[in-house]
Amino acid sequence: MAWFYPDLYHRVLAFSPTMVNQQWPHDPSLRGGAWEYHSAWTGPATPNLISKAGVLTPAEPPGLPLIVAAPTKPIRFWFFGGDQDLFYPNPTIPDGMHDWTLSNALMAKVLAEKGYHYQFLFVRNAKHVDRPTIAQTLPSALEWVWKGYPIP
Repeated sequence: MAWFYPDLYHRVLAFSPTMVNQQWPHDPSLRGGAWEYHSAWTGPATPNLISKAGVLTPAEPPGLPLIVAAPTKPIRFWFFGGDQDLFYPNPTIPDGMHDWTLSNALMAKVLAEKGYHYQFLFVRNAKHVDRPTIAQTLPSALEWVWKGYPIP
């Protein structure tokens, strides 16, 4: 929501965000689902959608990740991922786009490269939406996501 509507959503706080290919039903404009926010689609190169002036339009060149293809938006991101998040990688889904741990790391890398204000916590021995992690991090995460905002 923040990505496509940055005029409404400027702060993202996510525990175990789903930045993998979980879409259903399949949408051919984003073949890799949320994976395409941070990484190129690994299949045939065809245009995916990006937001230009609030209108969804095909990306140029085809397959370019959404965050890489767009100008930096006024969004501050805070997210956490655990090394045991949903037991992935899962050999029963061999598409290469269902590794929650890898997708979080790739998202942090892309956000850093684009100059976004973000924090990413990679937590050892943590599962999906890990309650002890939430209890330890939520107060400081809320403070960080609001502190000094808007960004000049």
